[in-house]
Formats: sequence, structure tokens, C-alpha cells
Amino acid sequence: METKRKFDKELKVESVKLILAGKRSVKEVSDYLEVKPQVVYAWIKEYKHHGENAFPGYGYQKPEDELTRLKKENEKLKWENDMLKKLRAYSKKKHL
Repeated sequence: METKRKFDKELKVESVKLILAGKRSVKEVSDYLEVKPQVVYAWIKEYKHHGENAFPGYGYQKPEDELTRLKKENEKLKWENDMLKKLRAYSKKKHL
């Protein structure tokens, strides 16, 4: 059984840049890294689509993930703010 090898972002980006600059072919890169050319073509496609944000791995959140997180955080803060307002109003009534 063949294990899936992982390549870091830097290697993928540099490989794609060499191909796009015409300094290496997809075949040369795939042979050197011992991967199928389809893998390298997928890297090229992702790089062209996402640029320097391609190949996020686990350390980078895609913008839509960040937007979702911020929306949830905003809802939580709104709820907390509403609760504080209610507590203040209740506290004022109790002291009158």
C-alpha cells in the first residue's frame, strides 16, 4: 500500500513558480518529486486561483471560514451586550 506523502507550502509554491516561469516542465517537477503529473497540475491550479494563500494546510483559515467565525463571535457579543443592558435595567429597578 502506498502512503500519501505530504509536501510543505514552500516546496509547492517554488515548484509552481519554476513551471510558470518556464524554467522547469511539469514532467521534470513530477519526476523529481516522484508524484504523478496530475498532482503538480492541481498545485498549479490552486496557486493560480489563490496565489500566495494557496496550500493553507492547517495553519491558515480560508477567508470564508474567518467570516463565519467572525459572524458567530459578533452574535455572541450582541447577546452578551443585550444581557448586560437587561441586568442594568433590572438593577436600576431594584434600587428605586
